[in-house]
Amino acid sequence: MYINRGVVVTNLSNVYITSGMSVNSLNISSAAMYVREGGYVNSATITDGIQYLYGGTATNISLLGSGAFQRVVSGIASNINFDGGQYSGQQEVWNGSVVNTSFNIGTQYISGGTVVHTKFQKDGCQGVYGGVASDTSIF
Repeated sequence: MYINRGVVVTNLSNVYITSGMSVNSLNISSAAMYVREGGYVNSATITDGIQYLYGGTATNISLLGSGAFQRVVSGIASNINFDGGQYSGQQEVWNGSVVNTSFNIGTQYISGGTVVHTKFQKDGCQGVYGGVASDTSIF
């Protein structure tokens, strides 16, 4: 499914934001969101779902519930919030830039790119295998 304006999407396997698409206020549940080169997402809530970033831009993203997962292969991700309550969120950064990530409980793997301002509110771990990570706090 291709989205070109803010809508509510539930129980779909794939949502694609591609070149030339700009989306505000998207809510999806039990689905995967793909943001590809040239795509732009501002403000999305993903419940029990996954986000993949392949060269686009994603900002103000909330990943909620169990199975909250984000993979940044390339592109720019900013203001990412994992608040799964008792569930753990996971973020993988392969390349690209990630700024301002907040976890309630979570794991962050960095194999490339630049990651700045990561906060773990309750518990978490950060593995840095490549790339650059700075300003990480775990409470």
